[in-house]
Amino acid sequence: MIFVECPMCDEEISIPDDVEIGDLVDCEECDRQFEVVSLRPIELEWIDEDEEGYDQYEQDEDFY
Repeated sequence: MIFVECPMCDEEISIPDDVEIGDLVDCEECDRQFEVVSLRPIELEWIDEDEEGYDQYEQDEDFY
C-alpha cells in the first residue's frame, strides 16, 4: 500500500500497489474523490462531481 497526501485536506490517502492511471481513489477524511493522473510520482486530480453532473443536465434537452 502506498500513502499520498490529499491535495485538499492534507490527510493520507491509501493507494493500492496495483494502481493505474485513471483509477479513482477516495479521501476518507474529506470525502472527495480523485483520479490518478500520474504514477511516478503519484499525482491526484480532484473530480468535481457537482460540476460534471451540471454539465450533463445542461446538455440534455429533455431535462428542461
